[in-house]
Amino acid sequence: MPRGVNLHSHQPPETTTVHHTAAAIRAVARMVSLHQTLSPYPTRAIALRALSQAVFNNQGAITGLDAENFHSAPGINLYRGLSNFRHVAENLNGYWVGTGFMSDGNHYAGESAKSEAIEDFGFSRTWGWAMIYKLCPDARITELAPVESMTLQRFITEVRRHHDAASSDLQAIHQDPRQVGLRAVLLNYDVMVNSEEDHYVVYNNDTLVYSEAFTPQAFGLLEATNSGSADAQQHAVSQLHRTSSMDSDNRLAIKYESARDKVRALYAGGTP
Repeated sequence: MPRGVNLHSHQPPETTTVHHTAAAIRAVARMVSLHQTLSPYPTRAIALRALSQAVFNNQGAITGLDAENFHSAPGINLYRGLSNFRHVAENLNGYWVGTGFMSDGNHYAGESAKSEAIEDFGFSRTWGWAMIYKLCPDARITELAPVESMTLQRFITEVRRHHDAASSDLQAIHQDPRQVGLRAVLLNYDVMVNSEEDHYVVYNNDTLVYSEAFTPQAFGLLEATNSGSADAQQHAVSQLHRTSSMDSDNRLAIKYESARDKVRALYAGGTP
């Protein structure tokens, strides 16, 4: 388990959310039973997000800190690469994206795997970006194996310690081996980790903070594409998704490249 992270200290949600979670569990179980969920993506991620928001009683927005407060905040650094800098705001406001070998959800890299997140999933792409976060020390974390191998009876027993859920609903969720993320959330885990790969899937965004100094807004990139009329804004958005957009909007391209190089240098220098 990574240093600075406590496996057991995070407390379960307050019991006042029990009826709300029961409805969310029932809805997800029904979709699984009818084979309507969780395939294809992004339906799976949407169902997981809805369940997580009910279990953890939040809307998924991540708290931002200025550079000084982020630097002094406790916790371990996590990194996330995004294919387009415009997706950063969505991610910070609770939009979930990502599939992976552990489960659906928001995927992050720890310190030893940050270059892959920053470059392969971020800046190596035409308009890519990379963000830095901190995972709070009291996050409740599990490895994949204990959740994946948990028997049905134990799963039902553990979930019903905190949630008012029908055994039939939990059985429907447990029997699908693809839904390990749903299991982890119902067991009140904030995060799933693969320690060997230094890879994290975060389900409870309340356990994260991010550095405002590393957002595209901090470098004025969104100002360059959000100015003007609604038609102009829509044109700018469409341009971002065209291979030739860098040639057709040279001003934005120059601004983006400058911001990208500065952020790369900050990551390389260990400044965060």
